[in-house]
Amino acid sequence: MHDISFTNFSLFRDKCDFEFRPLTLLVGANGSGKSSLIKALEVIQNGSLTTGMQGWQHYAFNKKENILFEWSIAPDLYKKLELIGIQPSDSDRVYYYDCIDETKLDYVDHNGDVVFFMTFDHLKIDIRKVISIMDTYLPKSDLDHLQAIDFKPGLIEIKFPKKGMVNINGIEIMTNFNCANAIDEIFKKDLLVDTFVKYSLSDFTFDLNLLRKTLYDIFAFRKVIPPIKFIRQNEMSFGEKIYDEQTEFGRLLYRYVDLFDVPESARAFANEWKKVLFGKNASIEIKRVLPELNSFSVKLNDRYLTEHGKGTVKLLQLYIQLVVLLAEDFIVSKDNGSVRVEVGIPNAHSSNRSLKTTPFVSRQILVVEEPESNLHPDLQVQVSMMLFEFSVKSECYTLIETHSEYMIRAFQNLVSKNNSFKDFVEIINFDNKEGVGRHKNITIAKDGSLSDGFYSGFMNTVNDLTVELLKYNESIKKN
Repeated sequence: MHDISFTNFSLFRDKCDFEFRPLTLLVGANGSGKSSLIKALEVIQNGSLTTGMQGWQHYAFNKKENILFEWSIAPDLYKKLELIGIQPSDSDRVYYYDCIDETKLDYVDHNGDVVFFMTFDHLKIDIRKVISIMDTYLPKSDLDHLQAIDFKPGLIEIKFPKKGMVNINGIEIMTNFNCANAIDEIFKKDLLVDTFVKYSLSDFTFDLNLLRKTLYDIFAFRKVIPPIKFIRQNEMSFGEKIYDEQTEFGRLLYRYVDLFDVPESARAFANEWKKVLFGKNASIEIKRVLPELNSFSVKLNDRYLTEHGKGTVKLLQLYIQLVVLLAEDFIVSKDNGSVRVEVGIPNAHSSNRSLKTTPFVSRQILVVEEPESNLHPDLQVQVSMMLFEFSVKSECYTLIETHSEYMIRAFQNLVSKNNSFKDFVEIINFDNKEGVGRHKNITIAKDGSLSDGFYSGFMNTVNDLTVELLKYNESIKKN
């Protein structure tokens, strides 16, 4: 996944298209629509609006129209998710979702032809079209083998019962199908694999495990590798002496201390940034309070986190989160060639280094919300470079929501010193004009300048105050 569009969602009345670079900054005044984009990614991650969101109407620009999301998930394949309102007058409806919306899921190819279609009560799939898009996932020998199997042409429709068993070609193949979470059920109970087998018109001799893995990859439903990960400021824990499973940081520590066989890229990242952020001889000591409990105490440089300020505690949590993501193969770095770049940002690195870059193709997205909160300007620049290196070492797209001019200037400085990253970083600037959201893309030129100015109300406050101060001083001199 590297792009998304949505229509009739939040501030955005008309269709809005967003395409991400490996590192994308989301900037704009409060209420300009940055959180709307992040919320749209949440909807994609969850498959629907959740109960806490109070139903689709609260997020529709026009409450009488449906909300539509669309994004690419593979070469020549696009995914659509439509939130469909249920009118209160439909008193005879049976509600399968916790929230008051239905969903319609649609996969189409580059010609707009349906490959896969699903609502909460039925599924349609065109097996031959699914096979036609497998060429980027399977070796030619395996693809030839699969294509040699004859299948029934056209859309196959499978209806999900409210109760009972799913029936394919007169054969009952699934019990206890949960209509409330049909997407999970399809993959958990191997419905797609079974459909390939049942609808083959000749002997089906293809490796089922390989078919299952390929279908998971194509339709991006791999639950073990979440496609979108969020690091939120409000999920950061304040400094405490003990952290347990009831806290976000406690759960993160549980993952961190259990890391083993850490990839070299994650180990190098962890060692270097520990020195940069916390000192040359920095020490991080994490101890399990009791062997049988997942409760931990944390010391940074021989002091408990209760003895550190909020900024330091937040910085440590962000650092550990990035190390865990690298080590757990949330993104797996592949050596597809490297390019030498010199990183020479003041107050960011003590020396120049070589970094590897990876192709700009990925399904994973990391969203980091306001990483500058509670941090001194120097550390804001340091964090910018840490996120930059994370994005380079990984195969995910890193989206940073920020109000920090220091972070923006740091990336401008970076590109000016390393022209190979001119297309690596981009800024999406949001604005709310008379209640309707709008946005524009701002690129960074090779000299570090911006391709366009920001909308009014962002990054000009300091300049305005400076001009006012100069005017005031001039008036004093005249008087």
